[in-house]
Parts: sequence; structure tokens; C-alpha cells
Amino acid sequence: MFFAAFGQPIVMATSKALLQILAPQTMWARLLGLQGMVTFGLQPFASVAIGYAAEVFGAPAAVRTNGLLMLLGAAVLLLARPDLRRWETQMG
Repeated sequence: MFFAAFGQPIVMATSKALLQILAPQTMWARLLGLQGMVTFGLQPFASVAIGYAAEVFGAPAAVRTNGLLMLLGAAVLLLARPDLRRWETQMG
């Protein structure tokens, strides 16, 4: 669990970097605000859901399922948005 805690900062930094790379510069503040609101605003609901799943199925199964769903979501996102696989920016 200790090493799993390193995942959140990595994901947050990566998502903020992607947002700044892919979004127009004039939208950065709005999108970063929306990202923060969605990320931290939905956290209590996700905690209740994972807590319920852990109670019903056991903690290891709930964490494993949550991880698999996150990987599935990332795969779907990369398949749906092939431009995310190319690191070309148009900064300037």
C-alpha cells in the first residue's frame, strides 16, 4: 500500500500536464479549475462506492477491481483518442 500511494501524485501531475499541452492556452484556468472540482468533488462518492465494494467482496478484490477498471478506462481513452499517443504540441 505504501508504494501505491505514489500513484496519485503521478496521475495528477500527468493529467495536469496533458491538459496544458492539449488545451488552448486561453482555456487553461477554466479547465484546471474544472479538473480540480471534478477530481476532489467526486472523491467522497468514490470512497463510499469502494468502501461498499470492500465490505461486500473484501478489500483485496475491491482494490483489484478498481485498478482493473482504471486500466480499462485508460485503454479505452487511448483507443478513442489516438492523438493522446503522439506527443506533438503546438505551443507558441
